[in-house]
Amino acid sequence: MRHLALGVSGLLLLALALFTGARVLWLLLYFAAAAYALAYLWVWLQTRGLDVQVESQSLRPQVGHPLRLKVTTRERLGLPRVALRFQLLAGQSRTPHLDGTVLDLRPRGSFQWTESVRHHQRGLNVIGSLTVTASDPLGLVRLSRRVGDPHTILVYPNVAPLSSGLSLGSAALGESGGPSATPSASASAAGVREHRPGDSLNRIHWPSTARMGRLMSKEFDSGGHTGVWLFLDLQASTQRGRGLESTEEYGVVIAASLAKTLIDSGQQVGMVAQGNVLYDITPDRDTGHLWRILEALSLVKAEGSVPLPALLAEKSLHIAQGSLAIVVAPGPTRPQTDAFSLLNRRGISVAPVFLEPGSFEDPPDAGALKTAGASDVIRRGDHVAHSLANIMDRLAY
Repeated sequence: MRHLALGVSGLLLLALALFTGARVLWLLLYFAAAAYALAYLWVWLQTRGLDVQVESQSLRPQVGHPLRLKVTTRERLGLPRVALRFQLLAGQSRTPHLDGTVLDLRPRGSFQWTESVRHHQRGLNVIGSLTVTASDPLGLVRLSRRVGDPHTILVYPNVAPLSSGLSLGSAALGESGGPSATPSASASAAGVREHRPGDSLNRIHWPSTARMGRLMSKEFDSGGHTGVWLFLDLQASTQRGRGLESTEEYGVVIAASLAKTLIDSGQQVGMVAQGNVLYDITPDRDTGHLWRILEALSLVKAEGSVPLPALLAEKSLHIAQGSLAIVVAPGPTRPQTDAFSLLNRRGISVAPVFLEPGSFEDPPDAGALKTAGASDVIRRGDHVAHSLANIMDRLAY
């Protein structure tokens, strides 16, 4: 509207000058054109010659927690900068975030501030770009320009707080009734790999460490000992809902919460999920292993074509007897229960955590509303931590 008003005013002034031929109108027209050109040049220079860097201050950002970013801008052309507005571009929409930061910069000066972004999503997020907006003192011209180099950061799924004493029955417990602290006697080292942050000291393979000149850790074959396997259904056709209010996102949060709680309790946890790609992570219990599972869960997409029962049947051939399979899936369905029976016959205990698919419809399915009092499924809107704790306590009993 400002540019439209200036254009109309200029055309009216030009028309009057041409019609009357008055010298003062021509002088006024020339003065207005020169002022507009100078204002445009001023604003154009204000948005040039700026170095902007954006760094993440969050070591492992999670959905639902503020993502703290440190922004630093420097002036390179030796010009004073007045009332520059910086707005962070965040999220997939690449729209300006919040109202921005308004600041002045001295010639060759710099300024640093912190942004807190909440509206980020699981997976790879692009950060590092901002828009800088400048205006002349009279408000005749306003220009915006994108600055900063975009880069990606990995945002991990939200983890619901569960009891650290969560137990899942004898398949995942030692003889004392508490979480088993060591692999069973049948566990054997399948190989040696480089030491990772979070690996316990008793896993270090000292002969290889001495030979290689760096820390090496033993890698155990999960086929010889019990463990907990998380199965997450990511078949596209079974999913319901959109965005954070979908079976996909609820399933990811549940799997991440269980993985953290069980590994913190000292249990060996693996994960199988067939979505856009196959993630097959053998059980382990160190901190580095937990973050490998959470990294996989941050990247998974419910784009799979393999039915969960087929995945369970195939993987059960490679899981040791006495293991526990926790299955997180929309359901229940008859093919799922048939697959659970197959696992039981092979000596593998099954603990299903079902998501009520009808509750994720928009509007919710009437059948889902009728089962609102049931305790064996999780619905949209449920408090995941409370619902999951109740389900796990019932299954353990």
